[in-house]
Amino acid sequence: MRRNLLLLYGGEGAAKLLGLLTFALLGRTLLDDGLGDLEYAIAIYFILNLVMEAGLGPYGAREGAK
Repeated sequence: MRRNLLLLYGGEGAAKLLGLLTFALLGRTLLDDGLGDLEYAIAIYFILNLVMEAGLGPYGAREGAK
């Protein structure tokens, strides 16, 4: 179980790090003109992610434990 949790946390950390690097590279590439578009796209992604997840994480964990 420890190994699986370490893999899960490592994957989550790597995904967040890659997202941060991608955002930084896009920010440098788009500069001032396109940075607003990038922020807008990230805001839409965040809202859609909340809508798709809809707080179902604990429910899925509970059902999986059954």
